[in-house]
Amino acid sequence: PESFDDSMLDKPALYRRTRDRFKQLTREEHIEAIRHYLAFCSYEDWLFGQVLEKLKARGDYDNTMVLYLSDHGDYVGEHGLWCKGLPSFLSAYHVPAIVKLPGGQQGVIRDEFVSLCDFGPTLLEAAGVESPTHFTGKSLLPLLQGERPSDWRDALFFQSNGNETYGIQRSILTDKWRFVYNGFDYDELYDLEQDPQQMKNLATDAAYQAVIKEMYTRIWKFGFEHEEHLVNDYIMTALADYGPGLALENS
Repeated sequence: PESFDDSMLDKPALYRRTRDRFKQLTREEHIEAIRHYLAFCSYEDWLFGQVLEKLKARGDYDNTMVLYLSDHGDYVGEHGLWCKGLPSFLSAYHVPAIVKLPGGQQGVIRDEFVSLCDFGPTLLEAAGVESPTHFTGKSLLPLLQGERPSDWRDALFFQSNGNETYGIQRSILTDKWRFVYNGFDYDELYDLEQDPQQMKNLATDAAYQAVIKEMYTRIWKFGFEHEEHLVNDYIMTALADYGPGLALENS
């Protein structure tokens, strides 16, 4: 559709090239693909239900911790795209995360920033196991038990070190902003309060340079804290509008 063409004009060229491959599908083929995708999701839910029924039949359900999640999302036609791939729209990052704790505790719904990196520490704490390994993530048990640690994160960080034949990305998500540093192309900035579908890229608008600089600073700072290997003066980071030195200015 023409709307896809218009919405991609301010995006990295790789996004447009990826979308152009899917333009071969007709509207009817897009609809049929969505139907198949949702049907398979229903099938996965049914299979997981069989696991839960087996736990109940064995008498283990009440004292078992159950975790249901996915490793990534799918564009399902959003922005004219399918699969996951490199485009850094949030629909590829949003996944279900449903946890049942032992003992029949009352369920809670949380909206804090949670990462797949949190589930390792969560399972270790639930099992009473101490690990000498430093984790980027944090245990979710306080959130699952209705608490909110005072030092809980106010942003999520993502990275791609290349996806098959293309791309290095570093990105950050806050309540308001989604910023993506594209090492292979120009950057992306979306105001999620005004543009939750990430349709208008604000990265080239001079009015948002202070926001972009702040996002870059946070990305590089996070990288230094977690021994990121990309924070050097090689050409990939030299292409960034604001380099890793930002994170050291006030340290």
